[in-house]
Amino acid sequence: MSNNIKPRPGGLWSAMLLLTVALATGAATAAVNTPPADNNYSTAGDSVTNTVELDYEVGGVAQTQITDSETFTVDRRVAVDVIEYDNATSGVSPGQALLADFYVTGTTGWLVTNTSNDSIDVALAAVNRATASADPHGGANDSFDTGAFTYYADDGDNVFDAGDTGASITHLNALAADATVLVWVVPASIGTEDSGETAVVRLTGAARTNDGAATLGAAFADDEGNADVLGGAAQNVLEQASDFDDDSFTIATAIMSISKASTVLSDPINGASADAKRIPGATIRYTIVVANDATGTAPADVVTINDTLDNAYFDTGGTVTLYFDENDDGDCDDLGEASHASTSYADPTATFDVDAAEAAATAGTDANGELDPGEDLEFCIDVDIL
Repeated sequence: MSNNIKPRPGGLWSAMLLLTVALATGAATAAVNTPPADNNYSTAGDSVTNTVELDYEVGGVAQTQITDSETFTVDRRVAVDVIEYDNATSGVSPGQALLADFYVTGTTGWLVTNTSNDSIDVALAAVNRATASADPHGGANDSFDTGAFTYYADDGDNVFDAGDTGASITHLNALAADATVLVWVVPASIGTEDSGETAVVRLTGAARTNDGAATLGAAFADDEGNADVLGGAAQNVLEQASDFDDDSFTIATAIMSISKASTVLSDPINGASADAKRIPGATIRYTIVVANDATGTAPADVVTINDTLDNAYFDTGGTVTLYFDENDDGDCDDLGEASHASTSYADPTATFDVDAAEAAATAGTDANGELDPGEDLEFCIDVDIL
C-alpha cells in the first residue's frame, strides 16, 4: 500500500484513491474432485480366441488330439464422465472480461474422463443455466448470464494460468480410455451485477467416434438391439454417451468507502477544551477512514491515498505527520508506540508512502494493506489554522 501527497497548482495538495480488488474464490479451502478410478477394461475391437482340446484313447492307444476354438470381438462400452473440479464457485469482478483477470480469480473447470474401453472424441458444450437454477455450491440461485464460452485444456498443473491458453480447444480429440482432461471454461465477459449474484454454468461432454483426425468424430451408433456378432467390427453399447455437471461464477466485490472528518484539538484562547474553536492558531485533526463494508464479498488492496490540504489556510510547520490508529480504537493519540514510529514528511512537495511494514502494524490490515470485508484503515493528520 502507498499513500502519496503531491502538490498541485495554487498550493493545494492533490487527492486520489485508487483501489485494486483481490478476489476470494474459496477454492483454496475446498477439496477438489478426482476422476473415476481406471476401469482397465479390455479394449474394444480386440479379438479374443479361446481353444478347447480333447485328448482320448481307443483300446489303450492314444488318438489324435481334437480341438475347437471360438473367436469374438470385444464390443465397445461407450461412456464419458464429467464432474466439476474444485467444489467452489469462482469469485469474479463486475464487468470482468480480460483473460488475464481470470488467471487471478480462477474460472470454472471440469474433469472430463473417458470411461469407455476405447479412445473417443468428446464434444464440449457449456451453457448458462436458466434463471433461478440452484447454485451447486450452495450460493444464491442463478440471476445472470455470462458471455460466450471458450474452452482450454489444463497444462498439467491444475491451475488456470497463461500456460493453458496458448490455444483454445473446441473438443477433446482422441481421448484414451481412462484418460482425464481438466477443461477450463472461460466466459467472454462477466456482467455488472451486484455483489453475491450468481451465474450457474453447465458443461456437457458427449462421446463421439475417434475419426483419426483432429476434427470431431460422429455420434456413436447404438447397437443395443442388434444381434450378438462373434467377429467383425465392435458393436456399440451406449452406457453413458454424455454427461454433465454444473459450476458457477459469483460476483465478488469490495464495497469501498473513504471519509474525511475534522475536530478541533485546541485553540490559543481556550486551549485543549470543549470550548476550542476553529480560529487562527487552532490545531485541527483530520481523520481519514478507508473501509471495506461488511456486505462486500471480496478483500481490497488499498493502493494509493492522496490527501488534500489547502496551504493557504494551514500552517504545517514545514512537515506533515501521519498517525495511524494502530489499535483500531478510533483514537490516533495512542500512536508513536515502539511498534510503530510516526514519521514526519516535508511540506508541501514531498511524497510519503506507507510501506508494507507500516501497513502490517495497522490494525485491520494484512501486510499488503489488504482490507477484508468489515475492516477499515484509519489515520490522522494534524494542522494549524493560519
